[in-house]
Amino acid sequence: LKRGRSAADLKVRQGILAKKQELIGQVLSEALKEAKNLESERYFDAVVKLAAESAMEGHGTIYFSEADLKRLPEDLEERMNAAAAGKKAVLTIASEPREIEGGCVLSYGGIEASCSFDAIFDSAREQLQDVVHKILFPYTAGTEWVKEELAMADNQYLYEVARIRTKELSLLSADFFEQLLSAPDYETCIRLLKEKGWEGGQDDWEEMLARERRKTWELMEELLGDTSVFNVFLYANDYSNLKAAVKSCRHRTELSNIYIEQGTVPADTIRKALSENRFEELPEAMQAPAREAQKVLLQTGDGQLCDILIDRAALEAIYKAGKDSGDLFLMLYAELTVACADIKTAVRACRTGKDRGFLMRALASCDSLDKDRLADAAAEGEEAVAKYLDTTEYHEGAAVMKESLSAFERWCDNLLIRRIRPQLYNAFGLGPLAAYVLARESEIKSVRIVLSGKKNQLPEQSIRERVRETYV
Repeated sequence: LKRGRSAADLKVRQGILAKKQELIGQVLSEALKEAKNLESERYFDAVVKLAAESAMEGHGTIYFSEADLKRLPEDLEERMNAAAAGKKAVLTIASEPREIEGGCVLSYGGIEASCSFDAIFDSAREQLQDVVHKILFPYTAGTEWVKEELAMADNQYLYEVARIRTKELSLLSADFFEQLLSAPDYETCIRLLKEKGWEGGQDDWEEMLARERRKTWELMEELLGDTSVFNVFLYANDYSNLKAAVKSCRHRTELSNIYIEQGTVPADTIRKALSENRFEELPEAMQAPAREAQKVLLQTGDGQLCDILIDRAALEAIYKAGKDSGDLFLMLYAELTVACADIKTAVRACRTGKDRGFLMRALASCDSLDKDRLADAAAEGEEAVAKYLDTTEYHEGAAVMKESLSAFERWCDNLLIRRIRPQLYNAFGLGPLAAYVLARESEIKSVRIVLSGKKNQLPEQSIRERVRETYV
């Protein structure tokens, strides 16, 4: 019996080792791929450092691939020589290409030093494996149940989180947004973004932003296959498309550019369901608010009431999805989304003189706010709302709210970023993937703010006040 148990334990340990080696190999392969496909500025910064480290005294020749020769920065040779000046090296870039996929080759007569990414990864493979192992497996099996460790490797998204770690390196930093804000004009901003790998935008920045959003969801589909676990992030788009479809029916217009591409329900399905009164083709949760909103708009023409009915339905869908997921991170996202939306609704209601009945129709329920108390406060005025918020976890926002509603909206977005930032240090679970999606959405929003401001020649300070905090 003991011999049988020992054999079984050995088999399990071998399975764990094989799984770890497989994951580490996948991460290293992906890291090499990411290195070869860095955006131009960071790519050639890395090449300069590699060449400087391998340079020797005397005249040397730098060889690049044919693809890299076509995109070399004009000052690259000068930068390489400056970086290698301490070694008394004089480097010249050759005009003929070498067959390498990334990096460069440094030649001193018959002596060559390969600074290609493939060669560097191969030479440092053992060290890199150790580094990746520490990141992916910050625990040891020891006397723990080894079967649980194997299950963790299978079920806790280790490889997917490691991929996200490499993608986080390409997120826009606070320093980069400083460059955008300091840029003299819209065209310079577009050039800076293109150097970061963002495409398009010369004539239509919305197309550039749409492409970046598609990249995010294509990555999630690649990593997860089934992205329905993140539907909580897409319900806002679904209900925004529902608004557009309802109003298109009212005004009998067919404008394709008013619909958002990413959603859980195709925009065309929503449009047809509304135009043909076939509400049963919509998801069950969307059917009742769609019917009611269309009825209200057609019979009363009250677009604001139509909007609040759909907005509340969207918040309820987000909140339910967060709760049903059982994932603490998604539950946090849903809670903050509903609470911040309710507070903004309450403030707007104060400023437009809406009564308590309006508020009760507009506000969605959540755990961190008392809907009845918020409605009562909003019916009294903004000071009462601020006083109520002082008793909640959103008390810091009460002071910001006195500045302006846009300042409060920025505070809400920044609060979400601060709450998700710990996922940068989480090695397991869906949290890091979800945080990456939200970080991308946040940076896309900030880029839109900057580009819109630059295009309309707004003062830099005015734009700066609206830009959100960055995730990295």
